[in-house]
Amino acid sequence: MDDYKDSWKNEEVFKKQLALNTQELHTMPDHWKIFLSMLGRIKEDQDISTLLDVGCGCGAFAELIKMYYPSISYTGMDYAEEAIKLASREWPHAQFIQKNYTELTKEDVKDYDIVSSCGLHQMLPDGDKAMEHFLKLDANILIFLKLNLTDNANYFSVYEAYNEIHTYKFFHNHKDLLEMFKKYGYYSEEIKQAHYTSHFLLRKQ
Repeated sequence: MDDYKDSWKNEEVFKKQLALNTQELHTMPDHWKIFLSMLGRIKEDQDISTLLDVGCGCGAFAELIKMYYPSISYTGMDYAEEAIKLASREWPHAQFIQKNYTELTKEDVKDYDIVSSCGLHQMLPDGDKAMEHFLKLDANILIFLKLNLTDNANYFSVYEAYNEIHTYKFFHNHKDLLEMFKKYGYYSEEIKQAHYTSHFLLRKQ
């Protein structure tokens, strides 16, 4: 099996992602609406002012949050230098960090009210291992968008993204994923978007 772990370190991919996301800031795809509704529900219960977006790509969520929740300070993080350079130029009002999720520690996330990730886990061949790393960070609130689920054993496939690169598509066993959330002390709210894709809002119990 080919190794695609560095396939996203590609400037052309993020240029295409930026072009698409810039359009989506006006058309608002369903998972963006779900993300905003999650933020709204959280703000009803508590004061939130900081958010860390892990695997931010071209960083369009910085503008999305500025448009709808300007009181929230956005920080984007991605392992690809190409993404961070592009995002920093495009959204200068936000903060961006080049870092791999595997390097994140409890100390790194303790000052953020929310840690979120959109699509990162599905692009890894070891999505459950990545998920466990996130849960061990002990953040009070976690948002995971676009998790692929299956009733069978975990598996991954490979697909072509943006007609530029090959990357992974990971599927979590649904039952095991919910049990993992409980194991690390999280109450989870699931919002289904398609027959195998869901979004999760996790809060410490």
